[in-house]
Amino acid sequence: MDYKFSVLMSVYKNDNSEYFSIALDSIINQTLVPNEIVIVIDGEIPETTEKVIEEKKKIYSNFNVVRLPKNQGQSIALNEGLKNCTYNLVARMDADDISEFERFEKQINVFKEDNKVVVTSGYTLDVSSNGDDYGIREVPLSFEEVKKYFKRRSPVNHGACMYKRDFILKVGGYKDFKQTQDYILWGDILKNGGLIKNIPEVLLKVRVDDNYSRKRTLLYIKEELKTQKYFYSISMLGKKDLIINFFCRVLVRLVPSKLLFIIYKKFLRG
Repeated sequence: MDYKFSVLMSVYKNDNSEYFSIALDSIINQTLVPNEIVIVIDGEIPETTEKVIEEKKKIYSNFNVVRLPKNQGQSIALNEGLKNCTYNLVARMDADDISEFERFEKQINVFKEDNKVVVTSGYTLDVSSNGDDYGIREVPLSFEEVKKYFKRRSPVNHGACMYKRDFILKVGGYKDFKQTQDYILWGDILKNGGLIKNIPEVLLKVRVDDNYSRKRTLLYIKEELKTQKYFYSISMLGKKDLIINFFCRVLVRLVPSKLLFIIYKKFLRG
């Protein structure tokens, strides 16, 4: 098997250019440097963000920049990016996160140890813009734990994952969901027999400052319901799971944002 790999990112107008620069630095300064970085520019972006890409090209030359004429959303942007990835192994990275120094080396080793693995991720550390730690988001490790965990929550940290492009395309790539497209993808992979194996180490720092209020919106609640119905339709959840998840994943979004933040920190961590 060829262990060359791409890193797939999408960036749009609201992404912070300074954070984007730091994210790229964390990619090109790894112990194992990617063979290419595919950046999907999802619509028009500020000149400051364009300048970040041009500056990084002076340090790292293997950028593949894909431009969408207007903003399409992350699902469409990532699907377009997957089509333009040269290598079968693809690492995901968001435009404002920070990969740990040995992340890619550790993930490639997972595929070397077990060629049946389709997806690997690891723990992530939530941080604020001023560097405060909000806690570690752990994920299940054994495949049996992954399948059990999936029934309640996403078993993979999306921004910290690496996967096989051919398998992702085989199950239809990212579905057209705004917030839960990654969770849907893990369900499709498990439904089609894909093996998920996680690493018990922090691989990524994730900025989470504005996530909690966004998850309270009516749009998110509607999508959460749509997500649970989708899993039920493909027999990944039973009726009992559907009812439990309605209370655990949907009703919690109706609580005040400050209380939701406390719940998230104290009870929704690993």
